[in-house]
Amino acid sequence: MVKKPTYKELEQRVRELEKKLAGFCSKHFGINCRAEQRKFIAKGDEFDEFTIAPSERTVEEKIEKPVATDEAIRADMAVALKKLKKETSVREQVEQALRKSEEKYRQFVDLSFEGIVIHCDGKVVYINKNGAKLFGGGSPDDFIGKPVMDFIHPNDRDYVLKRIQKLEAKEGIETNIVEERFIGLDGREFAVEVAAVPVDYQGKPAIQVAFRDITELKLKEEALRESERRYRLVIENVPNVAWITGRNGRTVFISSNVEKVYGYTSNEVLAGGDEIWFGRIHPDDRAHVQEAFRSLFDHKIQFNVEYRIQRKDGQWIWVQDRANIVEEKAGEYLAYGLFLDITGRKRAEEALRESKERLRAILEANPDPVVMYDTEGHPQYLNPAFTKVFGWTIDDLRGKRIPFVPNNQKEITAAKIKEFYASGKTSRIETQRLTKQGDTIDVILSAAGINGPKGKIVGLVVNMTDITEKKKIENQLQRSQKMESLGLWQVVSLTT
Repeated sequence: MVKKPTYKELEQRVRELEKKLAGFCSKHFGINCRAEQRKFIAKGDEFDEFTIAPSERTVEEKIEKPVATDEAIRADMAVALKKLKKETSVREQVEQALRKSEEKYRQFVDLSFEGIVIHCDGKVVYINKNGAKLFGGGSPDDFIGKPVMDFIHPNDRDYVLKRIQKLEAKEGIETNIVEERFIGLDGREFAVEVAAVPVDYQGKPAIQVAFRDITELKLKEEALRESERRYRLVIENVPNVAWITGRNGRTVFISSNVEKVYGYTSNEVLAGGDEIWFGRIHPDDRAHVQEAFRSLFDHKIQFNVEYRIQRKDGQWIWVQDRANIVEEKAGEYLAYGLFLDITGRKRAEEALRESKERLRAILEANPDPVVMYDTEGHPQYLNPAFTKVFGWTIDDLRGKRIPFVPNNQKEITAAKIKEFYASGKTSRIETQRLTKQGDTIDVILSAAGINGPKGKIVGLVVNMTDITEKKKIENQLQRSQKMESLGLWQVVSLTT
């Protein structure tokens, strides 16, 4: 149990308090003061009351008077006076050191990039220059004495008030940084990061608040979120599937549209590891894909492959997969890629190959010479029958025109070509052409246009039927008929 002090002890404490209070007031007001306690809580009064009044004598004078009248205690009082002066000197040194420390602290606070505010009893009692600037004020004096809640956003005031009450009560003091919204002198709203601690300011309990404006940072964060939202919106609405994968083949991100292409949800792909990727690639393609993926990480060679992979429903599809390597902040390398379902294109390519193969078989089996020309008149293809009849190969004529139009056929041939490109209609004419050896061959030309993607003619295909023998027979028949009509046939028969 705590021992209750005696009356004498209480009286001694009162005298000590009076002396300290008198010394403090003398220093504060610059004149000698005395203090006397008039009311005492210990005696049943409502409060302790001290009266402060100017004193006509210093402490030294009070001590020197009895010393002068009583020589017997002079020595003892001289020692006491010396001790008192020493204690006073020490106290002054401590107070001076404290003032210097406070001045250094104030200079540090004034130079701080953060805003610093101290409020006491709900009012601003101090704000540094940067704090005043952040609030839009010209001078710290513009804020002194104003209610601190005037500078808090209305939607945040309840929370801030509870936090202040907690700090004032020093219950579960929080030094963590929180986000709030402040209101400037001009009504401007701005976001801040805030840290607050309870302090003593000029002998009174107060709260010191450090804050910095994060409005620009919040705008950038919002812009980043909007950019990411748009990016995700684009990624999820294009046929390409975006993915991010580590060296081990384990996917760390894949866009949700993967389910449309692959049948698996993005969560299933992320949980399945490399087995759900490499493990489902067609056996004939797997080694090639794995080698290309290793080269991406080992040699920084772009990953660009086409391969077959089995969907969740068991169907095989073709994909084109491309990726580049990116170094993350932690030094880890990741592959950022896109893959696209190209099954339709592969089927179209296969159908085109089959169509070309059928056409090639038809052309090579055709006994008539066939030539395919570009729009400049240069041959792009010759079938075997052409080489057999005319003697030229495609290598002989690459980049050249075929020199097989006789002089007497050049004019009509040029006119027919012009007419064909103008009308686009299939053309058929009987004409003559020269072989590589210089022999003249009678032919029937059948020409048709080769249409490009937009329907424009991009070349010609010409079939040439050799009618030389047919022409010879026809000429012989005509001569026979002519001789018969002149009665020369019997004469010839009789003479033979």
